[in-house]
Amino acid sequence: MDDYEVNGLFGVQEQNSVKRLSLDSHFMSNPNSSFLFRVANSDMSPFIEKNDILIIDKSIIPQNGSIIVCIKDNKCICRQLIIAHNNKINPYIKVITKDEEFYLFGVVVSLARHINKYE
Repeated sequence: MDDYEVNGLFGVQEQNSVKRLSLDSHFMSNPNSSFLFRVANSDMSPFIEKNDILIIDKSIIPQNGSIIVCIKDNKCICRQLIIAHNNKINPYIKVITKDEEFYLFGVVVSLARHINKYE
């Protein structure tokens, strides 16, 4: 450990302590309507990858360009919602339009991803 500089809460003295960051309060403004989903495939790559954890809020009304989780053809899928035609915001990810038939589960508000994957 002599070769590394350690930053953060390590070695913080009691008189200099800081309030801990709560990921729940930071990412879930409405915990009663928030859910976590693990992504099963790479359909939304490179923005959303397989095994990412999506934080979804059912209380948010989606807007044009929102990333949503929905049920379509009896499958739970993640897509970018396009309300106005020809207004795709990210050309690399899959979309769903207001004209398609689907059941909206909720809006993705954030995601969690492992940066270093250890086996």
